[in-house]
Amino acid sequence: MNARTQDYRRLRRAVTMCVNAHDLLGILDDAPPDEYNPEIEDFTRLIAKGEVITPEVVAAVCHKWFGDSKEAPPPPTPRITALANDLRAIQRENAAQPRRTQSTDRD
Repeated sequence: MNARTQDYRRLRRAVTMCVNAHDLLGILDDAPPDEYNPEIEDFTRLIAKGEVITPEVVAAVCHKWFGDSKEAPPPPTPRITALANDLRAIQRENAAQPRRTQSTDRD
C-alpha cells in the first residue's frame, strides 16, 4: 500500500489513535502529540504489508525505538499484548476495507 493513498492515511490515523490511546510509556500528557510517530509508522507499514501483529512484534518495535540495541527485546507485557490485540483488530478492519486505487492529496 502506497503511503500517499487515502487507504494508507486512513490506516495510519487508526494506528495513531490506537497507539496514543495505549500510551505505553505514559508520556503523552507531557510530550508532543507526535511522540510515537516512529512506532506508528512501523506498525502502519507492517499492517499494510500484511504482517501478523503479535505481542512479540509489538515488543520488538517498541524495543527498537526505546530499548538498548545491544539487548534482545524483553518478553511482551500485558500492556503490549493489549496493544497488539487492538492493532490486530485494526488489521482485520483494514483487510476488509475495499481498496482505492487512486492516490490523492485530499483527506
